[in-house]
Amino acid sequence: MRNAKEDIESGKFSKRDKIADLQVYQLDGITYCLPINSSPKLRQYFATAILAYKNDAEFEEILLSQDIEEYEDEKWIDGDLTVCFMLARGCDVLLNIIVDFYNSLVKNAEKLSVGEIAYFNALTRLRESFKSVLILCDRGFFVEMMPIMRLIYEQLCWACYSIDETDIKKLNNNWKTKNTKYLKEKINSEYGQLYSLLSNEAHMAPPEMGKYLEIDEEGMVASVRGRSAKKAREDIPYIIMLYHIFLQVFEYGVKHFPKCEQNYYQELINEQILLVQMMKDIHNGKEINFSFIERV
Repeated sequence: MRNAKEDIESGKFSKRDKIADLQVYQLDGITYCLPINSSPKLRQYFATAILAYKNDAEFEEILLSQDIEEYEDEKWIDGDLTVCFMLARGCDVLLNIIVDFYNSLVKNAEKLSVGEIAYFNALTRLRESFKSVLILCDRGFFVEMMPIMRLIYEQLCWACYSIDETDIKKLNNNWKTKNTKYLKEKINSEYGQLYSLLSNEAHMAPPEMGKYLEIDEEGMVASVRGRSAKKAREDIPYIIMLYHIFLQVFEYGVKHFPKCEQNYYQELINEQILLVQMMKDIHNGKEINFSFIERV
């Protein structure tokens, strides 16, 4: 009998792809990237190297003038960055759990239908979609985030449909964008509101146009806002919600296979759901201690 808590603590599911961990900074005209979870010392050393290069000075000479307190978390990390890091890490952990679940089914000679395989295909590809959204969010591409979030939603709907479908002809002829009812029927009826919002913003519908337009009433000039870090970060709650739905759709899949180690995987899912609540608290400013994040 496997122990979920022990496997989590041992790092069994902690294999990472860290592309979405990178944060862009600028110093003295030079743009560079560092992981969100950098240690103060790493931040200090990068800044020192840049200043030494720009001033044609010795690294050690510049380092002596650098106060390590200027590189502490409070001045470099905020709640939104922490949540984005947690989402990126959470997607990695969840993917590892899903792969482990799939392998356990195969190992136990579970004969999977085409629909069930399609379900796993959809879920295992979502990590890259989530990380694309997080990278766009970090860069301020708030408009471009929406089509990918809508894609994530549709893939989750497709997964909800395909896992229970045994007719290959119906699977092949399925209109992938018309599966939204399955997520509402099988997971939560209120999720349809999220899809409507994502669709309106993805298509820049008239009700959402105010988000993209900048009006100078005095100069009688209108322009379209290209990038906005502020606007992008306002949509972080939707990314959190999609990740929660991701967990719920996987949970639905675990219950679909009665012979699997349901208690074990449910415990793993519950651990991730607790992190979702922590993400919400951090984003809402209720949690300010970021010391739980591992450092590089």
